[in-house]
Amino acid sequence: MNILDFLIDTEGLFVKKYIGEFSLNEFLNNSINKLGHIEMIFIDLFALSDSKEELIEIVSVFSKYQNVKLGFYMEEVNQEVVNNLIALNTFNIVSKTEVTELKEELKMVFTVGMSEQYIKEKFDLGLMVEPKQIYNFKEKQVVVSVTGALHRIGTTTVAISFAMYLSSLGANVCYVEANKSEHLELIAEHYKMKSKNQSFSYKGIQLQRVDVNNNEVFDVIVYDVGVLKEKILEGIKYSDISILVAGDKATEIREFRKAKEQLKDQKYNTVINFSKDKDISDINEKSDLSSIGDENIWYINQEVDIFLFEKNVDIYNKIIEKYFRETKKI
Repeated sequence: MNILDFLIDTEGLFVKKYIGEFSLNEFLNNSINKLGHIEMIFIDLFALSDSKEELIEIVSVFSKYQNVKLGFYMEEVNQEVVNNLIALNTFNIVSKTEVTELKEELKMVFTVGMSEQYIKEKFDLGLMVEPKQIYNFKEKQVVVSVTGALHRIGTTTVAISFAMYLSSLGANVCYVEANKSEHLELIAEHYKMKSKNQSFSYKGIQLQRVDVNNNEVFDVIVYDVGVLKEKILEGIKYSDISILVAGDKATEIREFRKAKEQLKDQKYNTVINFSKDKDISDINEKSDLSSIGDENIWYINQEVDIFLFEKNVDIYNKIIEKYFRETKKI
């Protein structure tokens, strides 16, 4: 599938290709553990020897026990297979044949992933959804700062997740590690990111240290400034969007209050990493921390991967809606 080659250059992805007819069932049972760390298996349905029924059964079982994403190329649309894949919450189904459109769909699959809304609209399945807000990021040069009330509270996770979310809305985003944790180097090594000019490119966003000189102009720069300290307050002051990451455990509340006191003259949003003993279905309607006096406190769900954001889209929407001008609805 040579059409995937452009992703290597444009997105910095590592793609290993297998050619010929094969059984997906045998491949997943016998070969997947030999591949090392992988994020997605992309399959040309024409190359499969499995029946439609076998394919759906394989996808059903695989999705329950593996975090690896599945994507499919369907040159000739089989509506029955499409419906069954969607029923299994598998939305990465590429079907465009015109080269430019095909590349756009492939880029979507390998970066942010296809949404349920996109795939149902594409196959005219009558999805009823609220109009989606489209924000104009072009040349906004929005500055986002993400800071933590204390160490190991999830600041880097929130910063990268928020950067991925903004990228999914069409922004050209750069994540900047503006702290001394050196987590970025470990993250880049773990995800086998390609480095260019001391920066990394992964899933549609750029990642770099704060001391790296970069002349590229980004729509949004997300600064991960680490634990809140007096010397970084000035930087937060000039941010367009500020996010404080805190916790609600007994050992964390004190540091949360200290951080709030330091930020008393700033506008910011607070996100609390979800506590498993709380019912998140209604906690954002009436926060347990309301006595602290911050009207912008949001409990966020934990994702299985720091580059995922889908579970917290509603919260991220609320954080940015007062900063970006809505341009149109689709």
